[in-house]
Amino acid sequence: MFNVTCRTFTPSCSLGLCLAAVSFAGAPPAVIRADTVFDSGTTTIDTGTYFGTNLYVGHSGTATMRVVAEANASNDHAFMGYEPGSIGTAIVTGGT
Repeated sequence: MFNVTCRTFTPSCSLGLCLAAVSFAGAPPAVIRADTVFDSGTTTIDTGTYFGTNLYVGHSGTATMRVVAEANASNDHAFMGYEPGSIGTAIVTGGT
């Protein structure tokens, strides 16, 4: 949760300059983690691609990921057919 404090300062100068300052009080550093979800159809990977923390192929639906040619797919954790009844398929043809 971020606490935002906005302050507007209007200096009394002849140029009429206005300065605005925004400060974030008490905001801890945020760790940003991304998930990639393929939940329908076929996705073809033809380059080197990093998919973030979690890669889901068929999270709650039916999906296929194809890795072709000299491509590669990488991530921290991969899940195929994650939810009950879902279907995840990976096809690798010439990639890594």
